[in-house]
Amino acid sequence: MYLPMFSWHVFKANLLDLGLVSQEQLDAMKKECYTMRKENPIGRNRSNNGAGWQSVDGVNGRPMFQSLLNGVEEVFNKEVFPFHCGEHHEDFTLEHGNYWVNINYQHGYNNVHTHPGCWYSGVAYISVPEETRGSGVLQFLSGQGKHFSNFIHATARTRDNFVIEPREGDVLLFPSAMQHYVEPLETDFDRISIAFNNSFSWRGNTQELNNHPELEARKVDDILALEVCPESGNLNFPK
Repeated sequence: MYLPMFSWHVFKANLLDLGLVSQEQLDAMKKECYTMRKENPIGRNRSNNGAGWQSVDGVNGRPMFQSLLNGVEEVFNKEVFPFHCGEHHEDFTLEHGNYWVNINYQHGYNNVHTHPGCWYSGVAYISVPEETRGSGVLQFLSGQGKHFSNFIHATARTRDNFVIEPREGDVLLFPSAMQHYVEPLETDFDRISIAFNNSFSWRGNTQELNNHPELEARKVDDILALEVCPESGNLNFPK
């Protein structure tokens, strides 16, 4: 029996492919990002380093980004809540937190960091010029301590890092405690993304949530056995 302990659950969707935003809306958001930089050229310095600009919070208060917020909410409702809450996923609603703009210039990068104080964080890619492909990738770290004897790069299932090369319209949703960083952008073209932190609310009261047997943490003995597909070698997760 394989016990899937301490795994990180990351969700990826492309809002353009899903029809949740249009290219025209993305282009308008890009212009709005530059408008925000013009209004506040200094911005703030958090995880961003080197050449780059980060806005203060407030993206979700600007009407131009409403379609993005709607798209993020749709992914939570269709994927994140059903995964975590099963048949009770409709009892939960997304609570939008703080959203901000990142504009990375050539040599711009983001240090390894987490997003404390929330449930799920995310990033949406507004502008990814073709010339930037292959650099400035997003990397997630497992955060698990390894020894040489673990052969951490022997297979995809034991590696320490997970590389995401984004496309325009991509949204990545990940647990806020998950370590991640952005590699330096090697080309002289701006890459624009919007990062955010979100939480959730329960439609009932707290006592109902605490007493909900289906949502209690499983004990090790209760974890379902996972079968291995003989053709691909991948794990077959029960639905």
